[in-house]
Amino acid sequence: MKLVDQFDKIFVINLDIRPDRRRLITRELRKISSSEEDFQGKIEFYTATKPQTSNGFPSASVYGCFLSHYTIIKKAIDLDLRNVLILEDDLHFTDFFLRNEEKVIDALANVQYDLAYLGYFINNELNTSELLVPYKEQIIATHFYAINSTVMKRLYQTMSEMKERPRNHPNGGKIYNDGMVNLFRFQNDDVRTYLVNPVCGIQRFSKSDLHSRWYDHVVILKGLANMIRTLKNRLILNS
Repeated sequence: MKLVDQFDKIFVINLDIRPDRRRLITRELRKISSSEEDFQGKIEFYTATKPQTSNGFPSASVYGCFLSHYTIIKKAIDLDLRNVLILEDDLHFTDFFLRNEEKVIDALANVQYDLAYLGYFINNELNTSELLVPYKEQIIATHFYAINSTVMKRLYQTMSEMKERPRNHPNGGKIYNDGMVNLFRFQNDDVRTYLVNPVCGIQRFSKSDLHSRWYDHVVILKGLANMIRTLKNRLILNS
């Protein structure tokens, strides 16, 4: 079974001012499907925009990132989708995933999960060779993860409540999207979360949409920064 076969819809978040990332993620997606039918049906680009204000979130970009994931989950609920896979446009599939795509997807198809992370950062290494690992601790990043319909409405409701609360609220407020999902998991112990081991997708080095750097606004240094990022990507992807 292929990635596009397992999910009712694959949403790809792409900021409207980042056509460079759209080109890169399209190239990645072509590695798992060359079918135009998939690109017109299963795979859907969500065009994100950067809000004018932060609305109480750490920054306008963080708020925009939250809105993207929040809106996609609402759309999945409205369409009565069985499950969705959400990708961010800086995703790069690992060699492990490209070699073992069917094995990974077959494993996901045969386990009852609520949330499944194919890309992530965690504080401690997984001391197991198991392909799917149930996980209860903090997970950083939401650049490559799946949501089952079993928790979509509950997660959406939790996010709806958090976006109305101040950032420091004890039950969770206007924080980063991955933090919201973590709090949802911690507050709902029945939520079944799995990590695919090892990771199937990493985030490329590129100009951050969440954290703007001063050197990205200086023309000469901007070009140098892009060259360094490209070199970093090549070193990581060839390692």
